Amino acid sequence: MKSITCLIIGFLFVSSLFAQVTTDMVNENGENLKFVSVQGFTVESLVHFKDSWIDATGFYATYGSISTSNQWSLIFQTGYFSFNANPDAGFTTDEKFEIIPLQVGTRYYMTLDRFRPFLLAMSGLNIISAKYTEVVPDEEGIEQEVEIDGTEVKANFQVGLGLGLLLFSNLEIEGQFKYNSHLIEPSLPYNITGLEYGVALNWYLK
Repeated sequence: MKSITCLIIGFLFVSSLFAQVTTDMVNENGENLKFVSVQGFTVESLVHFKDSWIDATGFYATYGSISTSNQWSLIFQTGYFSFNANPDAGFTTDEKFEIIPLQVGTRYYMTLDRFRPFLLAMSGLNIISAKYTEVVPDEEGIEQEVEIDGTEVKANFQVGLGLGLLLFSNLEIEGQFKYNSHLIEPSLPYNITGLEYGVALNWYLK
């Protein structure tokens, strides 16, 4: 519980720093573009994580601020996604693997014209809720059921690229492609990995 509390406090501290940087950007560089966004996405699992959880679907709610002078943006993001179990994973009960991400990050827009390609990087925390029972061999090779049931907080990061298309002065449609990695155990670093594909609608605030 102490580690979870420390991680959440750390995330809130970093978020406050990013908020201050956003304010400084506006003061020093003049105009910025603020937007809110809703995105739907799917994740295709990679490597050994795919042996248990094959893919996921979910959504993000995002707030962003783009500096028009240098084309960098700051992003705050949360959401929800749920993984689907691999039929060959050997789970013996109804399974659940759900994640609520809390992320901050940045984008660099190559242009702020009607077509807006960008690069992105995000990092933060995942609140992971898992419940399932699987059959695994013990040290002597005898199979036994192991029950997983609980919630924990772990680190994550994303890198990727995207393309926005400004439909109207306030409305933009956006596509993203990202590589995700989520730290679970130090012995298996970043063992939730996947390729994420998403489509978002952005509303620019005037």
